Amino acid sequence: MRVHATSVKMKRLRKQEPSSRVRIFIICLIFFATLAPAHSQAVYFVSLAWIKPDGQAQYEAFLEQVQPIWARHNMEVLTRTRVVDLLAGADQTIPPVEIAVLRAASQQDFRAYISDPQYQAIKALRLEAVDRMIVLEGAAKDEPQLNFIRSAPQFAVILGNSETPSMRPLLDIAVSLQGAIKGEVSPPFNTVVSVALLALSFDDNPLSFLEELGPQNQVYVAAVLP
Repeated sequence: MRVHATSVKMKRLRKQEPSSRVRIFIICLIFFATLAPAHSQAVYFVSLAWIKPDGQAQYEAFLEQVQPIWARHNMEVLTRTRVVDLLAGADQTIPPVEIAVLRAASQQDFRAYISDPQYQAIKALRLEAVDRMIVLEGAAKDEPQLNFIRSAPQFAVILGNSETPSMRPLLDIAVSLQGAIKGEVSPPFNTVVSVALLALSFDDNPLSFLEELGPQNQVYVAAVLP
């Protein structure tokens, strides 16, 4: 008696098929997975502010009033610094007065903050206090060392136009957007692809990292404000 090869294969396939209960279980897993909220990635903002000589008090007033609004929308200032020196690059531009790094828990939280009526009511304070302000937005490349960022007294703030793979900064942001709150995003800031915070120590050669950077990078020394 001959058995057709195709019939034998079909019987084997039927034996390998999952039971109806298993199929229903798999379908339910897929369905509930689609209902689960997507993972929200933290968003980082680097604010470069050219504050007017007579605008510091008004700028401080804005920051005081905006703090509870940031907290309500899961945003925080990781560090706020005063630029004290330019180590590399951007010789043709006036350095910003302050550089601050903010963190939002998600892009949704940031959008909610922007549309908050209380923020809308006070943002003119900041606009009037600055000659120019640029914001760089992005995501952290690696797990940021937030506790060290909050406790460090000063940083090298590196605005990168090229990758620096051998560096180990406390925070390394892959910049995805550049925007101006006031003024324009002009060279060399419109070519920045990363921002890194490197804590400056009291080692024998704390600036040795400069040897690893390309010529297009900008490096500022920034002291943390109280």
